[in-house]
Amino acid sequence: MNIYRHELMHLRASILVWATSLTLISLLFLSIYPAFSHDISASRELLNHFPPVVRDMFGLSLSALDTFLGFYAYTFTYVTLAGAVQAMNLGLGVLSRENRSKTTDFLLTKPVSRTRIFIAKIAAVLTALLATFAIYCLATAALSWMLGAGNFDTRKFIIMNAMFFGLQLWFAALGLLVSQFVRKVRSVISITLSFVFGFFIIGLVGAIIGDEKVRFVTPFKYIDYLTYVTTGAIDAKYIVVGIALMIIMATTGYMRYIKRDKKAVA
Repeated sequence: MNIYRHELMHLRASILVWATSLTLISLLFLSIYPAFSHDISASRELLNHFPPVVRDMFGLSLSALDTFLGFYAYTFTYVTLAGAVQAMNLGLGVLSRENRSKTTDFLLTKPVSRTRIFIAKIAAVLTALLATFAIYCLATAALSWMLGAGNFDTRKFIIMNAMFFGLQLWFAALGLLVSQFVRKVRSVISITLSFVFGFFIIGLVGAIIGDEKVRFVTPFKYIDYLTYVTTGAIDAKYIVVGIALMIIMATTGYMRYIKRDKKAVA
């Protein structure tokens, strides 16, 4: 029984749906860029009418939005939200699927250790995320060319997308952790949306009150994409905290999975 291949077969439709969704979200916002950049002065005047709190909350930087990368960084507010939902949905669902379908006994009575099962399932999640990420990157690169983005820093473009993938890994690890501590997962998507939107709202509140400490709480604020586009600087302490939490969540989820008692199906 090839668990990895079985999981990938199960996730293939999800990969296409999420890759298409992320691309369409990016297209929706990037299609505005040609009109936005055509008359910078009018666009700046329009943004000036927004209260500073609203601009900070939604990442509307007057100094960055007149460049393609600045505008692309603004779209990440919404792309990362959708990407986080996909990642946590995969992480939460992959280890709770047998419990929901009542096939845990069938899987665990096979001559395969729990560690091998865990590794195979996580490998399938990583493959699904990588496939989605590759399709998204190729699609956004094509969109930038079609929309006349002109010359921009390709290195920053690649690093921004890589940081987005890192955010997805964080939420996938969170999903793995939650799946091992929730007694019965009735609805994967409802739990996923609760956590993702909860962290997203915390980030919005932190932007409103201007408290930098809130950035440690929500992964959506570990990286300030607009600041990176403008200055090329990344605040390493938030990245370190994010990586540490991701490792802890994945490790704790693994330890819980191999030791947790599984109820037999009557």
